[in-house]
Amino acid sequence: MDSSVRNPTIEEMKEWDEDELLKWIQQKRSKLLEGDQLEKFKAAHISGEAFLMQAGDEEFFRKKCNLAFGVSWTLTKISAEIVGIETAGIKRNRQYREDAGMSDPASKKPRWESETDTELQMLAASARQQRERIRLEIEKLDQLPVSCPKDVVSCPNSVLQLSNPTFDTKLPFPFVGYAVPERFQVNSEDYESYWYYTGRENFVELREEFERIRHSCQRSALTIYGTRGYGKSHLLAALVCCLAAREEKIVYIPDCREFMKQPVPYIRAAALFAWADDESKQQRIMALDTQEKIDRFFQGQSDVVFVIDQLNALEEEEGDDKPTINKKAELRYWLQGIEVTGKAIHASSANNYSILNKPLKQSSNEIMYVYGGLTEKEMEHWWAQRQEVQLGDYTKDEVEDFTGRIPWFLEKCVVNGTIDLAAKFFTEIYEQAWAFEQEIQTRYYKEPGELQRHYQYMRACLFGRFIWVSSKFIPNLVDHRYFYDDKYDSERGEFEAHYTCGICRNAVASMVLENKARFDKGIWQSLPEYTTNPCVTGFVMEQAILAWILLQG
Repeated sequence: MDSSVRNPTIEEMKEWDEDELLKWIQQKRSKLLEGDQLEKFKAAHISGEAFLMQAGDEEFFRKKCNLAFGVSWTLTKISAEIVGIETAGIKRNRQYREDAGMSDPASKKPRWESETDTELQMLAASARQQRERIRLEIEKLDQLPVSCPKDVVSCPNSVLQLSNPTFDTKLPFPFVGYAVPERFQVNSEDYESYWYYTGRENFVELREEFERIRHSCQRSALTIYGTRGYGKSHLLAALVCCLAAREEKIVYIPDCREFMKQPVPYIRAAALFAWADDESKQQRIMALDTQEKIDRFFQGQSDVVFVIDQLNALEEEEGDDKPTINKKAELRYWLQGIEVTGKAIHASSANNYSILNKPLKQSSNEIMYVYGGLTEKEMEHWWAQRQEVQLGDYTKDEVEDFTGRIPWFLEKCVVNGTIDLAAKFFTEIYEQAWAFEQEIQTRYYKEPGELQRHYQYMRACLFGRFIWVSSKFIPNLVDHRYFYDDKYDSERGEFEAHYTCGICRNAVASMVLENKARFDKGIWQSLPEYTTNPCVTGFVMEQAILAWILLQG
């Protein structure tokens, strides 16, 4: 918006013809009306007086003028600003349409309060429209024919479609009032915030886990925890769309970092979407301008589902000052207090120590671990969708090994249509993994017992071996972002350990080997598991030879 463009008075705008109005709008928002949106606006022949008469009426611009939602919303806001300058805003009963700004001055609100009220009204309308779009999209998916796998409990066709690794679609983003987080791929020209989604095989598992939690008397929350870049946010947003389409009350917080900046408006926007089908409840929500009022509101509600993504953003991080640490703690406790009124789904990347410690205590929180990257079928589809991508000096096996098939890493390795595993992004990942390993060696230099436990765990991860102690019991000794254990073998009484991607494996392998590494038959025993993956086979053989050389001096 060009703030230097003067806003006209109501009387001035009343005299404008359609060309004068269009010229002013284009000066104020130069990129708002372009292409077909410009042609549709011209075809409506809106004069200055007509523009004023529709102030605050988003449906007029969207339905009567056939403009996109984002364009309609912006024009609605602009018209409301003009009316607000002299009439202190638009009354909810649209009285301005009757007297064109001749309301009693004594009844006027302060300008800032009126503008806030108008924005909230438009935000509530936006929530209703976005929820309707979601409902229509999910209904379309439910109508598509699909076969239900034998091991899957009967569920809606939309859930099966969203679990199909060869299925691609676009869904309306289930949040209004804020920009869609960058990790979601959105068409920059799409005013209605549709994001791209590709089916994931464990989506049906996520849905089943949630249904189990919601009907449990002992469990109140489900946490999706695992590899950074796995696609947890996309899984959650897709689940929110499915639930919202079935008129569930879903309070969705897609980005805890943005939530931290303005917690009250952010929660209020989420609540407006949750109760989009109840305009009277939306009126109550618009009045919630403090944390205390929000607390009281949720205490009176039932059957609410809270979906909170990027929960690790509220954990203390290195470099946080005291005020930031305190604010994060306060917001965590506040959310926990609100969630008591319903069920909750969280998502967090690894290295969240609060979550790591929960299984060791009595907790009402269930954890769904999602480690690694794409499955075989998902990876096949990824390549099929990118047939134009040039491999350059790499093979597909090398790309998959290096990235661990992690969706985020896979997207980052495509630079200008060509695979580039030397991109700056991967250098930073390598340095992160290396720095953590270096820190462990420095911190526990005088504690050989702790170092030995660390090296034992890391060797198990590097060679796909079993380890007797899970990383959950030694949280400070493991970089959970890139190394983990998942399967427990009850007969052996041990956990199977892994690394997430080849780049992090390579970053720490030499240091682990050089520090009290032992050469044993276990390294060779792990080879048969990787005979179909030449990259891993080569790594195991290389490390085994280096270990033997070190052992022999």
